[in-house]
Amino acid sequence: AHYTPLPITKVVWEIVERFGFTGGRVIEPTAGTGYFLGSMPTGIAQRSTVTAVELDTVSARILKALYGARSAVIGGAIEKANLPEEYFD
Repeated sequence: AHYTPLPITKVVWEIVERFGFTGGRVIEPTAGTGYFLGSMPTGIAQRSTVTAVELDTVSARILKALYGARSAVIGGAIEKANLPEEYFD
């Protein structure tokens, strides 16, 4: 498995904020153990609903333990996840 390093996830969120995103319906299609969720700026996190999908069962369990209270965690392949069309920002 590959996990994006935290310095990169933080830069990605900085860019997302510069584009004007302040919160909404977020999907993390390959969530791993939640590096992107953990580095999400507090303001965005407070104004967002998050759906996280992870194929690896061990990573999905860790993800659910860490972030299950603030996000919907779906274990399995993103291609097979039952997700609403045109829902996510």
